[in-house]
Amino acid sequence: MFSMAVFAGLALLYIKWATPIYEASTSLLIDPSGSNRVLGDSRYVEGGVSLIEMEKNLYNEIGIIKSFDLISQTVEDLGFGISYHSGDWFKKREHYHYFPFEAVLDGKASQLYDVPFEVEILGGNKYRLFVESKKFSVFDPSIGSVREVQRDFAYSGEYEFGEKVTHDYFNFTLQKPKYNVSISDFLGESLSFIVHNPEGVANGYASKIKVDNIDIQASIFKITSDGPVVAKEIDFLDKLTENYIQNKLSSRNDIAATKEAFIQEQLDMVSDSLLKNEIEMEMFQRDENAVDLDQTATNALDQTKDLQMERAKLELDIKYYNSLIRYVKRNRNSNDFVVPTTMGTEEDPLISDNISELKELFATRAKKRYTVTADNPEMKALNSQINESIGLFLKNLQNAIRSSRFAMEGLDSQMAGIQGEISSLPMRQKELLAIKRQKDLYENLFNYLSQELAKTGIARAESTSDTRVLDEARMLGSGPVAPQKMLIMVLALTLGALLPLAWIVGFSTNNEIENVDQIRAHTAIPVIASVVHHKAKSKKSGSSISLWKVKESFR
Repeated sequence: MFSMAVFAGLALLYIKWATPIYEASTSLLIDPSGSNRVLGDSRYVEGGVSLIEMEKNLYNEIGIIKSFDLISQTVEDLGFGISYHSGDWFKKREHYHYFPFEAVLDGKASQLYDVPFEVEILGGNKYRLFVESKKFSVFDPSIGSVREVQRDFAYSGEYEFGEKVTHDYFNFTLQKPKYNVSISDFLGESLSFIVHNPEGVANGYASKIKVDNIDIQASIFKITSDGPVVAKEIDFLDKLTENYIQNKLSSRNDIAATKEAFIQEQLDMVSDSLLKNEIEMEMFQRDENAVDLDQTATNALDQTKDLQMERAKLELDIKYYNSLIRYVKRNRNSNDFVVPTTMGTEEDPLISDNISELKELFATRAKKRYTVTADNPEMKALNSQINESIGLFLKNLQNAIRSSRFAMEGLDSQMAGIQGEISSLPMRQKELLAIKRQKDLYENLFNYLSQELAKTGIARAESTSDTRVLDEARMLGSGPVAPQKMLIMVLALTLGALLPLAWIVGFSTNNEIENVDQIRAHTAIPVIASVVHHKAKSKKSGSSISLWKVKESFR
C-alpha cells in the first residue's frame, strides 16, 4: 500500500506540473478527377488549351502537404519564429496573441537562436533585458548559415520600448502590442521570449503533423497537429491548407501566364503587320484603280488561303516549342520548376506522356524531400530519372519541331504549284493578289490568336481549385489529449503494486517457517505441537542431546 501511495503521489505531481497538449484537426477534399474548373479547360469554350493534367496521385498530395517547403512557408507566414513565455524553468507557459510586448527582428542582422531573453518590465516605458547561456547558435545573414558557439555568455541592459537592441549576436526591437494587455495578468511572473531557428520550427511541425486518408475509397484527408497552445495549432492548420490550395492555383497561373505572354507577343506582331497590310492594299487600290480580281486570281486565292493559315500555325507551334526548350533548360534545376505544356489543338501524344511523367516525378520528389536528404541514393536515383525524363522531353520537342518543318515543306510544295497559275496573271492582278493573300493570312492568324487568348482568359477567370476545405481547423475533444490522467494513474497504481511483488520474488530468499507464531499470525491452521529439527550428520558435541529433544517432541 505504501508503494502504491508513493507512485500515485508522483503521478499526481506529474499531472499537475506537466504541460497540457491539445490536438487540432482540419480536413481537405481533393477531387481526383479534376471535375472542378482548372486552367486549361473551359466549360463555356470548345477546345481549351489543355494546361493541366487532371488525374492526381493522392499519395503524392499527402507528400506535398507534409513537404518541408510548404510547412516552412506556413511557419514563416505566421511568424512562429518567435515564442513568448511566462514562468520559470520549472513551470513555463507559452502565450500566443496576448503578451505585454512583441519582438520585431532585424532580418539583415545576426540573431541568437533558441536562448531565452528574460524581460523585466519597469516603470514607465522601460524594461530590463537579460540573457545567459553556455552553448548557443547564431544566424549570420551575411553567409546565410547558422554557427554554433560554445562559451559562457551573459548580457543585460536597460532599454525603452521601441528602442533597437543591438549586439554582435542579436538585433531586435521590443514594442508594445497594438491591442490592450492587462499587465496585472502577468504580475509576479517571469517574462521571456525565444527566437527560434526557422528550420527547426519547420522540422518540428513536419515531424508531428499527421495526414491520413479517412477511407481507401475517398479522397478526403484529415490533417492533425498538436501542441501546448491550441489557438496556435488551429492557425497553423488553417494557413497550411490555405497555402496548399493557393500554391496549386499559383502554379497553374504561372503556366497560363507563360502561354498568355507568348500569345500576346505574337498577337501584337500580327496586329502590326495586319495594319500595315491594310494601309498598303488601300493605297494600291486607290492608285491603280484595282478593286476586283478575275476568276483565276479568285480561285488561286481560295486555294492558298487555308494552306497559308495552316503554315502560319505550324510556324507558331515551332516558335512555342523553342520557347519551351529555352524555359526547360533555364529552370530544370530549380526546386520551383513548373512542368510546362504545349499549345495546340492536336498535341503530340509522346509530349503529352512526357508531361504526365514529369508531373509524377516532380510530385514524388517533393514528397521524398520530406523524408530523405539530397545525398540519399534514393533521391539521387530519382533526380537521375527526372533528368532523363527532361532529356526525353527536350528530344521529343525537337522531333516535333522537325515534324512541323517537314509539314511546312509539304505546304510550300503545294503553294509552289499554285504559284504557277498566279504567274500567268497580269502584273497588276498579281500585285493585288499578293497583297490580298497577306491580308487574309494576317486576318485569319489574328482571329486564331485572339480566340486562343480569349480561351485562356476565360479559363483563368473561371479557375477554381480542385481542393477545398471541408472542416475548418478546430480543437479535438473538450480538453487536452496529454497528459492522459486516467492512464497515468492506472500505470502508477500498477507499478506501485508490481514493484514490491517483484522485489519479493527477486530479492527475498527466506521462504521457511521459523516458528509456530508465524503460522498462528498469518493463517487459521490449528497447531497441535512442534517438533524440534535435528541434523543427523551434524558433528557438534550436542548432537545426541538434539536427537533426544526430537524424540521427546514426538512423544
